[in-house]
Amino acid sequence: MMEGLDRFERNLDRLTDGNVILAHLAERHGGQVVQAIVGSTKAGVGPGAQPYAPYSPRYAKRFAGAAKLWLFGVHGNEHMLDPARFSWGKPALESIDLLWSGATPRMAIYGPVHQGTDYGGRSHTKGQVPPRPWMHFDAPATRAAVGAALEATMHELAASWNSGADL
Repeated sequence: MMEGLDRFERNLDRLTDGNVILAHLAERHGGQVVQAIVGSTKAGVGPGAQPYAPYSPRYAKRFAGAAKLWLFGVHGNEHMLDPARFSWGKPALESIDLLWSGATPRMAIYGPVHQGTDYGGRSHTKGQVPPRPWMHFDAPATRAAVGAALEATMHELAASWNSGADL
C-alpha cells in the first residue's frame, strides 16, 4: 500500500513540475513551435504582428530584386530560417530556452544583427538593416502554436498519469 502511495506522490510531483512539462513540450511539440516562428518570419511578421521595416534604399539597391534577402540570404538558401538551426535548451527553474546556431561564423553574426542585438554599441549594419526580430514568440500563429503545444503536453501527461505509467 505504501509503495503505491509513494508512486502516486512521485508521479503527482512530476506531473506538476514545470521542468518536466517543458521538457515534454520541447521533445514532443517543440518542432511545431519552431515552424510557427519560421512561418511568421517568412510572412514578414515581427513582434506584435507588426510588419518588418524596409531596408534603406541604398542597401536595397545593392541587392536589387532580392526583396526578401534577409530571409533567404544572397544565394537564395534559407540559412537563417532553417528549422534545423533551432534547438531547445534543458529546462531549468521552470523556463526553457529556444536556441539558434549559425552554420558559419558569418551566419552566426548576421542572425543576431537581424534580431537587433547590439554589439557593444557598434552598428555592423550602419543603419542600413533595421532590426528584424525573427526569433520571437509574439506573433499570433506562434502564440497559438505554443498554446496548442502546452495543451497537448498536458493531455499527454494526464493520459500517462491515468494509465498508471510512471512519469
